[in-house]
Amino acid sequence: MVQRIAYLPIEKRAREFTSKCLIASELVRAGVTVVIGYSAAMLANFNQFPPGVVCVKGLNRVQYNIINQLPSLGHKVVAIDEEALGALDPAFMMRDCWPETQPYIDKVFCQGPVHKSAFIEFRKFTSAQTPITGNPRIDMLRPPFIDAIRENVAWIR
Repeated sequence: MVQRIAYLPIEKRAREFTSKCLIASELVRAGVTVVIGYSAAMLANFNQFPPGVVCVKGLNRVQYNIINQLPSLGHKVVAIDEEALGALDPAFMMRDCWPETQPYIDKVFCQGPVHKSAFIEFRKFTSAQTPITGNPRIDMLRPPFIDAIRENVAWIR
């Protein structure tokens, strides 16, 4: 049996950790081994890690410098375009998405139909490469997750 591994690098714990844990819980439920860690440390060592799927948080220049190395190390690359959160204009959504990233990306998890269409029109991704999944940061604002946030807010107040 082949071990399926997903790598979830995190740049800022306060901003990304809970949503990455939500993704991890779904992957673990599907039988995937998940590695969550500080992105700089993970990225410096991907040549030592078993091949898996790396989920990057964007398709900008910084991510490109990471993305373009991963396939040669045996990894597949998927992305969540977090920079487009809340954007409505397709051209604005693609502002920070480097066209050079497209050949290295297996899938981009889109926030909705407009986001998906923007990737297809402006960056030449295929429909199969752009599934609509929503956004895990927004998912953290739905029950039951919002209850923990409310408890923290009440404590801070």
